[in-house]
Amino acid sequence: MVCTNFRSQGARILMLYKDFVAVTCLKLNLPKTVLVPLWPCEASQVRRMLITSDHPEWASCEVKSWSKHLGFALGPGKANHSWDSALKKFRERANLWDASHLGLHFTARAYNTFVFSVLSFLWQLEEVPEEVFKAEEQVLQQLTPGPGTWRLPSDLFYLKSLFGFPIGFNSVRHVALASKLRLSFFEVTNVAAKAQELQSCITSTNFIDRPGRLSEWYHGSLIYCLFRSGQTAQSLGVNAPLEWRKILSTYVQPITLADLSRARHKFQSHLTYRLLILPKFNVNVENRVRLKMSRWSLCIPPGIVSRRILARLPLLGKLVSPRVHAALFKALWNGWTTSARFQINSKCVLGCSEAVDALGHPIAEAHRTLCRLPFYSLAHVEGWSPPLFSFK
Repeated sequence: MVCTNFRSQGARILMLYKDFVAVTCLKLNLPKTVLVPLWPCEASQVRRMLITSDHPEWASCEVKSWSKHLGFALGPGKANHSWDSALKKFRERANLWDASHLGLHFTARAYNTFVFSVLSFLWQLEEVPEEVFKAEEQVLQQLTPGPGTWRLPSDLFYLKSLFGFPIGFNSVRHVALASKLRLSFFEVTNVAAKAQELQSCITSTNFIDRPGRLSEWYHGSLIYCLFRSGQTAQSLGVNAPLEWRKILSTYVQPITLADLSRARHKFQSHLTYRLLILPKFNVNVENRVRLKMSRWSLCIPPGIVSRRILARLPLLGKLVSPRVHAALFKALWNGWTTSARFQINSKCVLGCSEAVDALGHPIAEAHRTLCRLPFYSLAHVEGWSPPLFSFK
């Protein structure tokens, strides 16, 4: 409820709620009620001047510069308070799944279902602040343990689209933007008109100090967030109506209500995929693989190696179980916690007498063993010899 003059209307508002109690038996819980002053003042000043002296019956309520309604922070001092409890729960969920040791595949499924979804309600209407992206990076590091920066968050986001995994870790940035596009396309129509109407109300106010003093609150409004998300998508070349028509074109005409329901269900995931493959967000994956393969001093040109790996990894995902796929991925990305990875010189954990505990040692031993097997040996082919490589 918004009132123009609390000093004169405070008693009448309380009388209105008392009549409401008599009709519905629903009582106003004053200790949980928050008064948000919309004029420049201090909370202590409001409590002393308006409540204690003029309306003592309101003394048990709280006076703040912001309050929460249905999970969203509202008021001049809202800042990023909408995310406070959600981020706390996000980290708590991550801690619950941290000790499960599920492996990369099932960790991704658990993260997307039980951890990532905690934030999904807020990003439909709120801008995602930088602290959320930092928390996301910290949680991903926590859930995918390994030496140092063996993986970037972007590596985990593209596990499915680029590396052939059955599932990848969801990205807050991409899913949040896709969620706003879905909401503005299906639920909140005429977002641009509503944003223009809000701007007109802001500029035509009789209180000339408010557009400047409350600028951050005004421009952080829910309608402006949806409007800016549409502009961002347009600048990236993603048009929600066009993508919707593309989805509908995949169904046999005439389209039934069941087809429309299925298309609507997949709309957000389709937008997320379109955002993932955009050059603005998409990493240069070939350069990323080149960087990871630079430690293996192969005799093959790095460009050929990286392109072969990018071609083979999706094929491998169709032939082996996710745990085998994940094991190979961690080996290529140097994610196994060997002693050599931490610059420690110790013996091989497999019991080899003189070898060091390094990822290259078991691979080289396996390679030499396979080369000695009759079915693998191609020594009878003229000019063939086992590929030469060394390990750092």
